[in-house]
Amino acid sequence: MDTTRVFKSAFSLLGQVVPDTMAGVAHRLFTVPKRIPAPPRERPYRDEAVRSTIATPVGDVAVLTWSAAQLPWETNVAPRGTVLLMHGWQGRGSQLCAFVDPLLARGFRVVAFDGPGHGDSPGDYADALIFSIALRAVADACGDVCAVIAHSMGGAATNVAVGDGLDVDAVVLLAPPLSAETVTEDFADALQLTSRTRRSLRRRLRQHFHTYAWQRLGPVQRAAVHEKVAALIVHDEDDDEVPFVRGEALAATWPGAVLHITSGLGHRKILREAGVVATVVDFVDGAVAEAIAVS
Repeated sequence: MDTTRVFKSAFSLLGQVVPDTMAGVAHRLFTVPKRIPAPPRERPYRDEAVRSTIATPVGDVAVLTWSAAQLPWETNVAPRGTVLLMHGWQGRGSQLCAFVDPLLARGFRVVAFDGPGHGDSPGDYADALIFSIALRAVADACGDVCAVIAHSMGGAATNVAVGDGLDVDAVVLLAPPLSAETVTEDFADALQLTSRTRRSLRRRLRQHFHTYAWQRLGPVQRAAVHEKVAALIVHDEDDDEVPFVRGEALAATWPGAVLHITSGLGHRKILREAGVVATVVDFVDGAVAEAIAVS
């Protein structure tokens, strides 16, 4: 049975009769993630990583750390700093495992974590603001984070974190959304919500996030802060979950951001395509080297 088609039919039909009830169902789908097991390609990386837990203001998060092999007399500190990997909605840290080995080869330590309610981290609720708080807490715990590579909702969380003072040299946002408004519209389009259900869902989410928080989940709000952080935005023209125009618009608001456009990769293959991985690692490498040179 095509569950997606059933969902769409239910929202389309019942939304005409009980729009507020269907908005409540949509609200739950919007904020309660489903845990998706790691596929076989991620398991070797999960097995090789050092596992730990970091306490954050929004709950404990499961952490995976990869470091380049070192001789016994060498200090166990990455000479070039740490790169954080931040997954998106219903993802997990190891989902970005294709970046691990190339980053290690450039002298970085790599840390990925499962956001609250995702992967091996406890909780049953999440949103981009909660991800942002967790991201800053993990960065503080690591102490030497120089860059963040983030996917989808993780990109929105990284955008907020930079605005809140996350001190890094570079960020890479893969298939990032633009704002809470556009995420809501894209979500409503995907479920084919009726106009009445859409209005009810929008009211629920605005109450849920409060106006201030809702506005923070928007395009770059603090250009002076973002201008200090080198940004690469990678988005696929065929992304059917977060439309390409969202990443394109975000790149236009981030001072100096570089937009890298792909085709035929969709929303998730962009995380492991060799050309994308090489472009991202080169960008991080160059941005960190430039920051060191001018410091």
